[in-house]
Amino acid sequence: MDTAEKKALHESLKQYEQQLEAVELALASSASESQAADLLELKHNLEEVINLTQATLRGAVDEDSATNQNQVNDDIDEEFARFQAEMASLGASSESQDQAVTAAEDHSKELAELVDHLEGSNVKAPFSKDWGQMSYHSAVVLSVDASDITHVDDIKVNVMFTHPTVSAMKPCSFFLEGRCKFSQERCRFSHGHAVALSELREYSEPSFSTLKPGSPCLVKSDKDGLWQLAALESVGERQDEVAVRLSHSGKTVSIGVEDVFPLEDNGAVESSDSDSDSQPAADAVPIAGGCEDDQEGVPVVAWSPSTASGLPLGAWEKHTKGIGSKLMEKMGYVWGQGLGIRGNGRTEPVEAVVLPAGKSLDKCMELKELGMTQDSAKVQRKMLLKMKREEEKIERRYHKAAKSESVFEFLNCQIFSKKDSKNAGEKYNTQKEKHSSQDLKSVSMRGLGIEALQVTEAIKRAEREIVRLGHSSARNKDRDKVMHAQMEKKIEEQRQLIRQLQSKERSIAAEQQHRKGNDKLRVF
Repeated sequence: MDTAEKKALHESLKQYEQQLEAVELALASSASESQAADLLELKHNLEEVINLTQATLRGAVDEDSATNQNQVNDDIDEEFARFQAEMASLGASSESQDQAVTAAEDHSKELAELVDHLEGSNVKAPFSKDWGQMSYHSAVVLSVDASDITHVDDIKVNVMFTHPTVSAMKPCSFFLEGRCKFSQERCRFSHGHAVALSELREYSEPSFSTLKPGSPCLVKSDKDGLWQLAALESVGERQDEVAVRLSHSGKTVSIGVEDVFPLEDNGAVESSDSDSDSQPAADAVPIAGGCEDDQEGVPVVAWSPSTASGLPLGAWEKHTKGIGSKLMEKMGYVWGQGLGIRGNGRTEPVEAVVLPAGKSLDKCMELKELGMTQDSAKVQRKMLLKMKREEEKIERRYHKAAKSESVFEFLNCQIFSKKDSKNAGEKYNTQKEKHSSQDLKSVSMRGLGIEALQVTEAIKRAEREIVRLGHSSARNKDRDKVMHAQMEKKIEEQRQLIRQLQSKERSIAAEQQHRKGNDKLRVF
């Protein structure tokens, strides 16, 4: 019931009450019975109407109160529902946060376990040479850079190579002892090679049972402790020594089994292009025993760009002044595009091919096609044979030139050696050769005096050199054993020179004394 209806009922109720009061006054003043009966009946009717109106008003009030109560209840229910929804959302967010925290903790634990597992493990790590070739070598994980690790790909490790082939890969012994005074950039040896975890490969144990004649392997050098590529020739009777042929010189040497590391078929020193059929690893070429006597040279690829490493065109000019790149830029070349007017030419460097000398272009092409069809080991043997013959020719020329004494050698030994005190022994040896064909008796007294003075000065210079070498040897006694041994060897050479000079000095003194005695006899 709306407000207007309620207002109309209240006004009707007031009118009914006023009429009831008027009827009661009329009934009190009425004298006849018939009029009194009519007034009583009207009174009863008015009372019923008033009661009905009041009942209607009370029903409307009750209905409004019930409606208000229901509305309040609905508001409470809605508020409670919103409260429950908020509580549920808070519970879900807390659960998701707990799950996220748990997942982060599990991820951190997994990374920590991975870091602990990596340290000290054997792996295959990449190493790039100075000329750009990348190859994989056996290594041990020295440490793991665990700072700011959010993903496995962010992990960086420091590795030490177990079979270094160059000085930059060889572990620094002073660094391992904790007393290297050079930084990682200045030290010529390795303080640890930084590699991304994603670039590592699984380590495979070497199989010594697969060693047979012709098998590629790495052998350790006694001079510098580096490993070099070789091919197995034969195994000794006692199984503790093997004969190998060195790849760089072609010489056959005997070496202990403990200094031999067998390679896989594709070489333990795997090239970065090992996955490509068109570019086999150069270090993995086995060197067979015999060499064929073939005088005709074959073109050999001396260097080929690595397609896997993405070497850009002209990147090698960082080692030069880059005049080629500057000329190309002046001619309008845009870096990254291909060569040619339309930019559709090649974008990779050209491989370097060594052609035989004294051959025509047609002959070189025939030999190149022949070399492509031949076995790579056969081509390598021919190159080694040619290199060996060239070395023998150079050695023969050197010995031949050493026998003949030229004017320039005389000037170098007699004049320029006076500027360097270290060449005192060489100077005296030159003087000795000068008088080797003469006897001391044929030298005048003045010449003997000059030679005695020269011998005395040479002895003094040798003694000063011994003192200097002694200081150097004392400094390197605990720092560098190789340098200490070299200093001791030089000291012994100087002592031997002093003994020779002293013997010569005694001979000159005896000759001078003999001549003085003869002069006295002649005077007598």
